[in-house]
Amino acid sequence: ESLNSFRCFANFIREFIPTFHLCTERFKKYCKKGSRYDEFVKDEEAKKGFYALREALAEDVPLVNPDFEAAFEYVKSGRPFEAFVDASDIGWGITLTQRPVPHGTPRPIACIARSFSETERSWCTFERELYALRTGLQEIEKYVKGFRVFVYFDHRNNLFTSALVPNKR
Repeated sequence: ESLNSFRCFANFIREFIPTFHLCTERFKKYCKKGSRYDEFVKDEEAKKGFYALREALAEDVPLVNPDFEAAFEYVKSGRPFEAFVDASDIGWGITLTQRPVPHGTPRPIACIARSFSETERSWCTFERELYALRTGLQEIEKYVKGFRVFVYFDHRNNLFTSALVPNKR
């Protein structure tokens, strides 16, 4: 499960890793449900792929400094702050980005991730996603206070908060 979480994190920023597919192809079969970690440990080729991806993450994905002027004049510059939020069964993460040129690939300014407590892990997907959104925005507030931020998340059910039945808990 940890191996799959690592691959999913790397997949989130694969645009910045030129060798992403070469690295992950070696250990992809150990990310499937029911695969055994002890088999991964014995597979030297899979471990080489894992270590290569780990090194690529450290080398190929540098954090950049924010351009506050471009973010303030985002309509003219086409370079607003953008935040990508995601939550899984075990934790959440947010990445604050800004594009170097309009319509370019977003470059990371800050990446923040935390694991859920046992209580938080029992929450439904909707609650975990909204918790990630709220807490993530609190974490990046020091960078973006006073600026418009475009937030992206991958669960369409978060758009329908007005249709919720009050929680019985």
